[in-house]
Amino acid sequence: MTTTIVSYGLAVSGLVLTAAALFLLHMRRLTIAAANRLLVTQLGDNQIERAKKICAAAPGSYFDAIRAAITALPQSKDRVDIDAAVHGAFEPIAKQLDRQWRARAHRGLLGALLVAAGLGLQLGDGAAHTLIWMAAGLGALGAIWLFALRGHMQQALASARGEVLPVLVEAATR
Repeated sequence: MTTTIVSYGLAVSGLVLTAAALFLLHMRRLTIAAANRLLVTQLGDNQIERAKKICAAAPGSYFDAIRAAITALPQSKDRVDIDAAVHGAFEPIAKQLDRQWRARAHRGLLGALLVAAGLGLQLGDGAAHTLIWMAAGLGALGAIWLFALRGHMQQALASARGEVLPVLVEAATR
């Protein structure tokens, strides 16, 4: 009886951790191609302030790093100064965002492991209840989803470095 309660507790807490991680990651996830195209269009039209406002509309996403780069633009039109300021402001925020993204994903994976521990505890008693098997299935799906999402922030930041930052530097030199 005690192992049943503990196994259900592990499974429920694991599902909550996994679901919370998935929710938080999807709240901060943007479609990279469309988001970059929007910013590149604004910056190409020399609408730097509008691009900054667009970035402010998606807090917690990779737009935070781009907004920091826009904010750090110097008054000088010297390309070297602008490039140094943009990349100098972008990189620390990018590293912080990537670290936070991975921590959330790992927290969700820990939740999936808790669900598996609940299943293992039930199986140690002989047979597992149907609810534990269902929780284990949901935990496994959540883990697969988290593995798929784990590298999204790195992809988004790399895409911003290659597509958005050069256009920002070009727009600031005009």
